Amino acid sequence: MTSKIISLTYFITRYIIIYMKKLIADLRLYRLKNGLSQVKLAKRLGVTFCSVNRWLNGKQIPSELQAYKIEQLIKKGK
Repeated sequence: MTSKIISLTYFITRYIIIYMKKLIADLRLYRLKNGLSQVKLAKRLGVTFCSVNRWLNGKQIPSELQAYKIEQLIKKGK
């Protein structure tokens, strides 16, 4: 039973990491397509420049709320 929980936890964690990497890649592409600086992108998302910079440089991942805002912004841009 414990090994099944560990395996499930591993796969869920792995999925989240893969999803976040794709989300950040999409955000980077959105920024480039729209000619936005990191500062302007941060304003559109309602976060600080530091947050956007950390996401794009792989030093931090967005929170659940931030990820939702990113998804909504990207959907509007398509």
